[in-house]
Amino acid sequence: MELFTVDTEREIKLPVHVETKEPFSSESHRMFRLILVENGGGIVSVNDTKTIFTAPTIFCFNVNDKIKLNKSSNLSGRAIFFSPTLVNDVLTLERMENFKEDISESEYRDYYSLKPFIDRNGLISGQFEVGPATAKRIAKLIDSLQEELKLLNNDFWRCRSRSFFLEILFLLQYIYTDAEQITKPETIRHSDEINEIILYLHTNYERKISIEDLTEEFHINRTTLADKFTKSVGMSVIEYLIRLRVKMASTMLKDTLLPISEIGYRVGFNDITHFGRMFRKYTGESPSIYRKKRNL
Repeated sequence: MELFTVDTEREIKLPVHVETKEPFSSESHRMFRLILVENGGGIVSVNDTKTIFTAPTIFCFNVNDKIKLNKSSNLSGRAIFFSPTLVNDVLTLERMENFKEDISESEYRDYYSLKPFIDRNGLISGQFEVGPATAKRIAKLIDSLQEELKLLNNDFWRCRSRSFFLEILFLLQYIYTDAEQITKPETIRHSDEINEIILYLHTNYERKISIEDLTEEFHINRTTLADKFTKSVGMSVIEYLIRLRVKMASTMLKDTLLPISEIGYRVGFNDITHFGRMFRKYTGESPSIYRKKRNL
């Protein structure tokens, strides 16, 4: 059953709904869905492929995607359920699934704006990692959309709601077309025990984490942890954690104007010299050069 926002006073409705309690519900409601993960992280199965995610992340699902949230940690987020007809009346589900290019240029542009939800080729899986500034902009637009859908306080609520939604799509289009920002989500094929450790690292990377912390948290001895993790993941726990921190730092360098030293501290490095050395090791560039090249 599709989800609508209904204005009973004016006897009108709009095919859009913001869900805050269960953004990863397995029920599609025969609608497209945009999820903004605002806190925490988890492991999700999409069409039988498991991937790990950490806030801030965006998911773009269509009606055929099969979704199951396997694990989560301190997870919160919001989902926008919508019909493609919210973008353009001609974009029915049937039209989206059997698209032909015998439409007008404007209709094609509207169709293309929904590509993040339907394109599943190459690196595109519907999962996009975003920086904190981009996530904040999208969160504010969702706030505004929620407010309009809640109040329905005049004859223009539908126009304003749609305008906020289209702004979100515009930002998504930028993310989708910027190849630099698209990285293939980390596919999970490990045991539940290793998955739990990986999820812990993804949701606590900004804190000081030692091997001793992990042995206490997961009731496993140091040698067994090292052997199992390296055998399953292909690298040590510490190397995995450093790579993760560098990855998060690279996103912040592209997406914010925060000082490099602050970014280093925020992703878990207590020594900025060490941060610079590790960043160069795994990216081939210093943090300052990396930022400069991507903010021309």
